[in-house]
Amino acid sequence: MLSSKKKGAIQIQVIMKRYLIYFIAIVFFSGCKVSCHNTLILKKISKTQKEYYKALGTDHLIPLTSLAFLRQKVFNALKDSINLNNTEFFYVLEANGVEDGSYIGRVWNSDFDIRYHKKAGDEIEIILKDDTSQNVINNFFDYDTRYMCSLIEQWDVGTIKKISNESKVLGGLNYLASYIEKEDGKFKVSCLSFYEFPFEYRYK
Repeated sequence: MLSSKKKGAIQIQVIMKRYLIYFIAIVFFSGCKVSCHNTLILKKISKTQKEYYKALGTDHLIPLTSLAFLRQKVFNALKDSINLNNTEFFYVLEANGVEDGSYIGRVWNSDFDIRYHKKAGDEIEIILKDDTSQNVINNFFDYDTRYMCSLIEQWDVGTIKKISNESKVLGGLNYLASYIEKEDGKFKVSCLSFYEFPFEYRYK
């Protein structure tokens, strides 16, 4: 028979173990909360992009698996500093260079601006809103695609398609834009595939 003191000590140990398990669970789920939300939203974007390309009845102009991998890698690197679940809307613009196999992307709204670039064989380069230095990525989005991005922010599908179809740039980039907005607490994703704009539209 155990003495009352030993029984009491065992009960205390059991209670402490339970509290420790609860504490670990709380820390784990609170730390996972942002990244888990982001992952779910990013997966929804990938799923919608696949459905969009399938509905077009054409081959994937951009390797969607690579886009999904890069997006996830970017948000993993940010270490939960941006919670997409707290946004009402945001935009994604991604492009693939057919000739050199490079990728360049942007995820943004009025609160954040994430830009990234991946050359074949190189590590991904990420630039955030506060970095205003002149470099390949910032020059690309601040100048080369400034007008394009303004049309995406308006989600002016008609104008984008019209310009894209006017003159397909030989050796140009293939683009895929996504507009993500929250409706009744759930995210809705719209997609648009198009070609690089002719030179005269790049610096408007």
